[in-house]
Amino acid sequence: MPAFEVQSLGDGVRADGGARISLRTDSVPDLDTTGVYRAEVALDDFQVAESPASAEARSHVSHFSQWIEGWCLDWDYQGGALRAGTSLWRSRGGCPALRANHDYAQAGRVVVRVRVYDVFGGVTTCDAGIEVRA
Repeated sequence: MPAFEVQSLGDGVRADGGARISLRTDSVPDLDTTGVYRAEVALDDFQVAESPASAEARSHVSHFSQWIEGWCLDWDYQGGALRAGTSLWRSRGGCPALRANHDYAQAGRVVVRVRVYDVFGGVTTCDAGIEVRA
């Protein structure tokens, strides 16, 4: 059984070493005829593995984004190394943005690879298919 399973078009869930990513993806049609097709990926949930985080540490976390150091997206993943087109990182004052957009020149199906770096040094990767709509 594969580690990643597409449960429905536009959604992805992945578990690596006990960590878990939940994504929501969407594509916005070209409504203003500029020839640009926009896709959006939102990080809906992230759960770290049980072992790195003690029960006491977990009791102080009010939102899943507090576990995230940063995340990056390869908007046209075709295998091999991740080529981050967008990188979102924690700032001094808070957590990284949980939503990212990308513009495509044409409609079609693409695979987006998402990699999340947690505050314990763990890395979790997820692939999601997006149908970029015309």
